Amino acid sequence: MPNSLTMNDDVLEELAWAIEASEGEFALFFARCNYGHLQGELRQRLQEKCSLPIKEISLQPSVQTLYTTLVAALGQEKPAAVMVLGLESVAAIEELLTSTNNMREEFPKSFPFPLVLWVNDQILYLLIRLVPDFRSWGTTFNFRLTATELMVFLSDSTQQILNEVLTAGEFVSNTEILGNFHRREIESALQDLPDSGKELVPKLAANLEFILGRDDYANHQIEQALAHYQQCGEMKSPEWRGILLLHQGWCYCRQAQQEKTDGKSYWQQAKETFRQAINCFEEAHRQDLVALYINHLGEVLRQLADWDELERIAHKSLKLQEEAGGRSKLAQDYSFLAEVALNFNQWQQAKEFAQQALSVQTSPQSTHLCVSASPRLHVLSPHPFLILAQALRQLNQTQEAIDCLEKGIKVTQPQSEPLTYVKLLSKLRSLYFSQKQYLKAFEIKQKQQTIELQFQLRAFIGAGQLQPVLFDEDAGVEDAGTRRHGYAGRRERGDKGDKGDITFFPSWISSGYPFGRKQDIEYLVNERIALPQHKLTVLYGPSGVGKSSLISAGLIPVLGKKAIGDRLTLPVKLTIYTDWVKALGKELAEALRIYKGIELATPLDSIEAIRTQLQANAERHLLTVLVFDQFEEFFFVCSHLPLRNELYQFLLDCVKGKEIPFVKVILALREDYLHYLLEFERLAESEGLESDLLRKDQRYYLGNFSPETARTVITKLTERSQFRLEDKLITALVNDLATELKQVRPIELQIVGAQLQAEKIKITTLSQYQQLGSNPKATLAQRWLNMVVADCGEENIPIAWQILASLTDEKGRRTLRTQAELESNLNLTPISMSPRHHVTASPLLPILIGSGLVIHWRQEPEGRYQLVHDYLVEPIRQKFNADFSKAFKEAKTKAEKAEAGRIRLLKWSLVGAVAAVVLLAISTKRAFISAGNAERGKENAEVLAQSLNAKNFFNSGFEIEALTTALQAEGQARALAEKNWLEPDTKIRSLTALRQVVYGIRTHNLIQQGHSGLVWSVSFSPDGKTIASAGEDRTVRLWQADGSELATLEGHSSPVLSVSFSPDGKTIASAGEDGTVRLWQADGSKLDTLEGHSGSVFSVSFSPDSKTI
Repeated sequence: MPNSLTMNDDVLEELAWAIEASEGEFALFFARCNYGHLQGELRQRLQEKCSLPIKEISLQPSVQTLYTTLVAALGQEKPAAVMVLGLESVAAIEELLTSTNNMREEFPKSFPFPLVLWVNDQILYLLIRLVPDFRSWGTTFNFRLTATELMVFLSDSTQQILNEVLTAGEFVSNTEILGNFHRREIESALQDLPDSGKELVPKLAANLEFILGRDDYANHQIEQALAHYQQCGEMKSPEWRGILLLHQGWCYCRQAQQEKTDGKSYWQQAKETFRQAINCFEEAHRQDLVALYINHLGEVLRQLADWDELERIAHKSLKLQEEAGGRSKLAQDYSFLAEVALNFNQWQQAKEFAQQALSVQTSPQSTHLCVSASPRLHVLSPHPFLILAQALRQLNQTQEAIDCLEKGIKVTQPQSEPLTYVKLLSKLRSLYFSQKQYLKAFEIKQKQQTIELQFQLRAFIGAGQLQPVLFDEDAGVEDAGTRRHGYAGRRERGDKGDKGDITFFPSWISSGYPFGRKQDIEYLVNERIALPQHKLTVLYGPSGVGKSSLISAGLIPVLGKKAIGDRLTLPVKLTIYTDWVKALGKELAEALRIYKGIELATPLDSIEAIRTQLQANAERHLLTVLVFDQFEEFFFVCSHLPLRNELYQFLLDCVKGKEIPFVKVILALREDYLHYLLEFERLAESEGLESDLLRKDQRYYLGNFSPETARTVITKLTERSQFRLEDKLITALVNDLATELKQVRPIELQIVGAQLQAEKIKITTLSQYQQLGSNPKATLAQRWLNMVVADCGEENIPIAWQILASLTDEKGRRTLRTQAELESNLNLTPISMSPRHHVTASPLLPILIGSGLVIHWRQEPEGRYQLVHDYLVEPIRQKFNADFSKAFKEAKTKAEKAEAGRIRLLKWSLVGAVAAVVLLAISTKRAFISAGNAERGKENAEVLAQSLNAKNFFNSGFEIEALTTALQAEGQARALAEKNWLEPDTKIRSLTALRQVVYGIRTHNLIQQGHSGLVWSVSFSPDGKTIASAGEDRTVRLWQADGSELATLEGHSSPVLSVSFSPDGKTIASAGEDGTVRLWQADGSKLDTLEGHSGSVFSVSFSPDSKTI
């Protein structure tokens, strides 16, 4: 019976002859073979048949170009012939083939020898579809297996998988068992088999259905997987019936995870299926399989909160482990028991079991850490850390609980159990919040949301920055149970760094989804970076449009696997500018490690070191792309022009391309900071470069979404996170988000979307959305505001609302405020009436900024703060007015009580002072009468009484009254001195009283007489000569700057709450509790009364041109 080598011998002879005939010149051949083991045998046979030595070059999965890879591999060598292997393993195969086609004219020049490319059907299809020109240069030679070999191949493949399944203990994909290309090889064998005249025997057919079902499960095609399993028929062996049931149970678990609203029925199905599987293993007397797989039943019981049954299963598993002498499931068993104890409020027992679980999974003897992800990954599970922290918290060991959570977050990886890792962060955030460490709690919340987005556990990030998703679009969501207990599909692909960080970027990023930035990314890559004439690109746009998200989650990942011409791109992103040289050197070294696997021996801590490395990159056929994100920060961190010029000069050297070749520069900044780049342009002109370096064709504007793009973004985001929205809801949402210009702001889309998912009952239908009221978007915005303010801490909620209100005005506009202005407003409102209590905004501003609610505009000489969007002003003003009215009434009541107490205290002080004066006067008068000078004694006694009165006022807290009285006493003393009537004792007492008051006083001035009640508002005229005051006594009074009264304006029927001069000084406006605004001429005569408010008017203000109020 002929084998494949015999059958393919003639074709192999033809290929060998063609290679020999092409000696010394370029010739291209495609060797088509769909089976890896056959290809290896054929290559060896070809080497034997061909008289020319053939050099073999294997491609790594990370290569991005064929031409440069061959050039690098050959160096100066000129072989007689070359065979290229591994095209089917290249991750970015389409990019590689496209770059190969672009460089095809260079192949004959650089490679004067026959070139054989080994391809399979998939690669051949891509060659025909993508690069027909390059494909047309070559000749294809086809190699295949015999019918018998096809049957043997299928049988061996299925048996290898079945053997692994029996010992794995969890789901291990076919790819991990057979390699990346097994499915393709099996499909090719099934396609080739009918042509060979052979048919599958029933047992092999059933096994293949099982294997295809496993593939579908690994690719998250659950319905198809179940259909394949059902086609397997009735397994005769109880152990194989158990294995089949186990796989069906995993499918039900996956369906339960995907049905987030009603997954209980699937969990019940999984529970029953796993029970049957365990019974089958016991029927087959395979206690080893029971021990391996019983904890999958335990995980389902945990999901169903069946604690009694879970406790029984965990003890049974422990016993099986002890009998088998194994440790692979011990940590998981103890975790189950710890969680059972936790739910039975047995805190100490839960603590002890959790500690045992941690002890087992961290011990050197524990070689299989099945509590975590795959045993092959050797990652710790966060689950025991979570349970232990909860038990410690219940035992009032809060700091120990925090330490436990911090350690769990540090030593475990989110990709092992994303949901459990998120719970660690959530618990830690809650503990810090309870300890009033609000900023730390907020930072943890942000990290939690980022991880949820990365692992597709949430659809929207809110106001945060998008990051690359760590699973493929078709890899689905995996939760704690998934990766611990066998529900996992494919594992993440790609290299891991030193800390296990995944650097694989999913394929959907290159399509621009789910960001809605496909065209922007393609333009930047293909029209800017790929074209040699564009060395500099300025990426700009308004705040909140998603510049940083596009760079981090779109542009950088795409460039990381992109080849341009014969060069691989190396993206380097910089966002820190305090020491830009060291920061850039660090990011450059990290990019080389992640993308190219190059470890640098010495740090890049100087400009010269960076320049040298960039030159070395060029020699390695790299195109370095330096991305300076949030570049506006640079202008404020580097405030001195000489320091800025260092970076400018470096950028110019990159743009010139002479000293530092093959470097592209992208500067990303907000559009309102574009003018700061003019000094860079001036330096460029002095260097002889074009005078308009920042002209329009050097800039790229990143704008808002169109409604169509916004709809696509929402659909993609919600689909991949299983937070699916009704189509009608998406339409309504886009309509509400769209502005008058038919644009949707990305940050607003993310914020409103995040609030839909943040509701206790998630909003997924149009009817639920409409139940929010006549303006659902505003309602969601208000709830988002409440959530952000709540993050500031309960005791800080009034202060947070005051800060937000200070960033608005009465006309519904967003205002720009410095921090000093914000804090000044905080300390002037009725909520902060006490002059001894200073309120600061410093602890809250980072939370308000980090949430995306407030923007910090870095400006000279002082930064300013602003609300992120106009639509937030109305709900903030409504909330503020309601709080202000309530606080105003409370403050008014307190002030009235305080004023009554003040008057009583003043009366008692005066009584005491009069009594003292009388006594002093009597004693002094007697003394002087006896000396024959009654008048002199009387006047000295009055000075002494005034001095004592001043001290009493001061000690009672009435500082202005004390100062006035002390000055009067001193004035009288000087008058006595002029008449030589001033006694030494009187002089000392008056000077002492005056000194005490002057050096101890804190109040600046006080108009003593006029209003009969509280004064609620004061305003200076523009020329500074006149003061207007609004009072509780329903009047507005005008005063000269020295305090003398000019006029009293009467007309309000209730207290006057606000008064303001027009900028031209001609008009005065007053607002009162009577709901009116009254206008007066500067001399006090009435002009008009404005009516319309249905309640109190708390504030009044003029426009800058004095024409509008």
